[in-house]
Amino acid sequence: MKKYFNSWKDIRVGFDDKKERWVVHLTPLGLTPGRPSFKTKPEAIEAAQEAFERYSNPDYQPASSHAPAAPKTAYKDITLGEAFKNFLAYDLSRAENPDVKYSIGSYGNIENRVEVMARIKIGKRLASEIMLSEFDKTTLEKFWAQLRKGRTFRTADDYWQSLANTFKRAYKDGHAKANPCDLADRPRPDDNKQRIKNVIQAVAKVSMKNLVKIVEATPEEHRLKIIFACRTGLRQQEQIALKIFDETKAGEGGIDFERNLILIRQAVKKARKVKDRFVGDPKTVSGIREIPIDADLSAQLKEYYENLPARQKGAGYLFPSRDGTMLDGKNLRDRVLYRACKNAGLERELWPTWHDLRHAFATHLLNYNKDWRRGMELIGHADIRTTLMYTHVVEDLERNEAEADALATTMNFEPAPDDEPSDDGIEADNVIQLKLAV
Repeated sequence: MKKYFNSWKDIRVGFDDKKERWVVHLTPLGLTPGRPSFKTKPEAIEAAQEAFERYSNPDYQPASSHAPAAPKTAYKDITLGEAFKNFLAYDLSRAENPDVKYSIGSYGNIENRVEVMARIKIGKRLASEIMLSEFDKTTLEKFWAQLRKGRTFRTADDYWQSLANTFKRAYKDGHAKANPCDLADRPRPDDNKQRIKNVIQAVAKVSMKNLVKIVEATPEEHRLKIIFACRTGLRQQEQIALKIFDETKAGEGGIDFERNLILIRQAVKKARKVKDRFVGDPKTVSGIREIPIDADLSAQLKEYYENLPARQKGAGYLFPSRDGTMLDGKNLRDRVLYRACKNAGLERELWPTWHDLRHAFATHLLNYNKDWRRGMELIGHADIRTTLMYTHVVEDLERNEAEADALATTMNFEPAPDDEPSDDGIEADNVIQLKLAV
């Protein structure tokens, strides 16, 4: 057992299979509780960091292995607006800490949510002006009702989690007596039906008939950008971050013209301002993948890139801006895709988003190989259930015909013979009998 700890990293954090929780081992530090558990690893790491701060505080001297934790500071009530400021300051410190896997882009998302929540009104009062002690079950349910207006449950829930984390931070800082967010009733709707409908509608927008019209209406300089998205299924943030593959920078991935292969190793991370964007890991671990492309498309892309002016090839992006920097995803959608949809004469409800182009890749891929696990890998889904949403739009004509023939054979409805009398006195030629082939 360690007697001295030079860093929070010396504190053991492990997963307890029985509890299905992450456990922080604090007994060697003389802190209690000795083995607190948490649902997620980031929460456990945060607890280990805070425990080390208490352990390394010269004013704190544990008397035994079961010594009580350092006393909390006196409770001081503050407004939600002040709590938001404290939470953002803490969140920013996490984003700037290289030992914590948390990006500045994620911080930007939290900052945007906090700004929206601070302006919510409960009755006639701004939420930011209400004292934390006033947030009870009823108040929080009113707050939730405001969050749900015009938002899906999933989006509203993202905001709510930031609110809950704000209260959690306030509790740890001595500004709240508890985290009241667990008190609110927030029934979670079953949105699977709507998700399926959304997929069906999105796939309709990227039918081959529509895509041909869109591509034909796209200026030649931008045409490959749309074709590339349809043929590879890359997310927009992956496509604009894609560079020409360089063996000396294998960690960046890129498009390898020699092997006709796309290696996804990074993606653009959003920030509050476009200029603050940065390149980081893909959306999920499953986003790190390799996608084969046909030789003809590879050759076209290579020719396209080689013919770009030197000014645009400086940073090595496959699809650079006119200055050679990363493209702005919003411009890619509005100035390339939507403009082409308009020029093609498509009705507004048939305009696909850039993300919808991934549906074109997914449906054509799965229609061809029917390998759902391989489809999940190439699309970059983290959960096979997401890929299986396409079962509602993927066709298998040979399978369908075989199944229909099998049913026709095994469930054959034939008229009864004319000379067979019916038991109920009705004429035999008016009776249909069911014959099941075995």
